Amino acid sequence: MVLVVIGLILTLVYPALVSLRQTTQHNLTASNLTALMRATAAYVQANGCVPCPSRASAPQEGFGRVRGDAVALACGGVCYPEGIPPYISLGLPAAMAKDGWGHWITMRVDPALAANFAEKHNATAGLCDATLGTTTSHPTVETQGVTGQQKAAVLFVSHGANGWGAYRPDPAELGTLDTHPVSAEGSAYEQLNIDDNTAFYQGVPSPDPLIAFDDQLLYMGRDALLTMLGTAGCNTSWGTVSP
Repeated sequence: MVLVVIGLILTLVYPALVSLRQTTQHNLTASNLTALMRATAAYVQANGCVPCPSRASAPQEGFGRVRGDAVALACGGVCYPEGIPPYISLGLPAAMAKDGWGHWITMRVDPALAANFAEKHNATAGLCDATLGTTTSHPTVETQGVTGQQKAAVLFVSHGANGWGAYRPDPAELGTLDTHPVSAEGSAYEQLNIDDNTAFYQGVPSPDPLIAFDDQLLYMGRDALLTMLGTAGCNTSWGTVSP
């Protein structure tokens, strides 16, 4: 009888515990994505450029820093547009560069915005330099149910509970992952977020194995990024904040 009662209690309580854990993981992911974006906006204000992701193949001393380079300047140089958030350069702990499931968050930027604008572009216009809007190097996001694409200056992606496509660098094996790890698993929607190009997809979460999607994205265009910490925006339609 006691075992029956315990079994009934577990049957009633376990689903609630699973749901609570999932909610906690989603909320932690959303919080970390927001923290990364705010730190990125602060970096732009302090340095005059968008921070480049850290390469997954960076050596120990460069891992977690802009471009994966321990001694590089904040702006300029070769920018690898996709990688791991440079959490050290952003002043954040490594835990904030991961999602609620412990997977590294992927970062994608427009490399044209990673130069020092005072030196490379219109010093007065800065991030609002009109010529920067003519490039095709910026990430674009297609949102389920919404017509058209949104342009992003900076984009962060959590690959969800399944972690399909997330970087998995082992500190003992750094130097082996030069490109985004493409996974053969996942739906066509999730594949769009792991194929190492500028196109991304924002969809409604679905557990259906045929259309499985559990990624969480946060992205901002130039205006939203500049105004996040109170700076005047570019007053253009170049980009927007994600829902």
